[in-house]
Amino acid sequence: MTANFQLNKKYKRSDVLDLIGVPKNGHRGGVYTTGYFKFENAYYLFVNIGIEGRTGHDYDNKFLSDDEIYWFAKSNAKMGQSQIQELLNPKTSINLFYREDNRDDFTYFGKVKAISYQDMKPVQITWRIVGDI
Repeated sequence: MTANFQLNKKYKRSDVLDLIGVPKNGHRGGVYTTGYFKFENAYYLFVNIGIEGRTGHDYDNKFLSDDEIYWFAKSNAKMGQSQIQELLNPKTSINLFYREDNRDDFTYFGKVKAISYQDMKPVQITWRIVGDI
């Protein structure tokens, strides 16, 4: 199921899971509580900007402009991993949500594509919104 998220609208993670059709049968933990996951044919990124994540991870994610975000993948992410290769593929559908306060819901940034990356551990990617902002 594809969802039409509204730019700059706030969403709880559970709302996103509902909208994309993740079953409510108790399998919403694990990967769905991390910074990014794939469901069906799309990726969903949940990015903390300028704050430590609730799990204690503190990445230097930041806005570069109104339509670009510099982002750190999970701490063990490497270029050779299939998930990273999919994220870098321009044909992959990627929806990015962000928040600047741990108590806030996530704001929908938009559909994004990777425009550059750093082959480090973790991998670091610059995302740009696809289309108008």
